[in-house]
Amino acid sequence: MDGDLANTFVIWDPSTGKYFSQPGAQSAPTAVGPASKIVTVADAWAALQRCYNCVFPIGGAPKQMPKVGDRLDLSVGAGGHAPLNKSFPVEVTQMDYDGKEINIEYATLEGHPDGVGSTIHFRIFKNSDGELSLEAIGRIAGGMGSLGGGPARTGYDLISSFPWQRFMNNLVIYGLEEHYGDRWAK
Repeated sequence: MDGDLANTFVIWDPSTGKYFSQPGAQSAPTAVGPASKIVTVADAWAALQRCYNCVFPIGGAPKQMPKVGDRLDLSVGAGGHAPLNKSFPVEVTQMDYDGKEINIEYATLEGHPDGVGSTIHFRIFKNSDGELSLEAIGRIAGGMGSLGGGPARTGYDLISSFPWQRFMNNLVIYGLEEHYGDRWAK
């Protein structure tokens, strides 16, 4: 997707500890403390490969690492209360690790609240302080995420950003298990 969509936003800004959205904003990494210096990008990749839905915190994510072209029927909402869950169908458009960083990207499908053609891109890497970091960038083509501002957009941004700190925490927790030995091998 080209970069000239009007609503490109950063989900989490660790420098302020706040979530925000801003058209055309540059993304900022999310890092979590001293343990994130121990976990390597290779450890995070191994954790994702071992149990994708243990690390990626959205309902409907598969246990096995998805591949480019896979459809994921993700859902967000009230846990086991299916009528209250909202469908977030996506297609995997990027899933790779080059030895330095992990890049995962999803394109939204029909029925997604952001409309067809939006993307969310995750980059997992070591920042300049040596901490495992997560960059999450949404390029929103339509739907609720394209609202221009006001309380509805603020609420949408806050709700849509909750999982990403949990994703970062899971990368570190499960990455530590890969680094030092894991509970799945027992």
